Amino acid sequence: MSGPERDNSMVLKDETQAKDFAVFTKVYHLYLKIYYKCKEGQSIAVSGSLPSLGNWKEFSELVWTAGDIWVSKEPIVSTIHFF
Repeated sequence: MSGPERDNSMVLKDETQAKDFAVFTKVYHLYLKIYYKCKEGQSIAVSGSLPSLGNWKEFSELVWTAGDIWVSKEPIVSTIHFF
């Protein structure tokens, strides 16, 4: 590789350093709210590549509310802005 090498990794050595890092890191919270009329016995779930979405191995079920509005139980949390 030509040119200077750059280390983009950051190793957090202890809990205090991790808290300091968190102060300068934006955290995004996404709440899902979807209108969809399911048939009786059906439900809606989401999955994805984020840990809070199950890393494509697990899923999170949405909760039905009046008017056929499905909502997430907890926010999807990420430090990456790509929603």
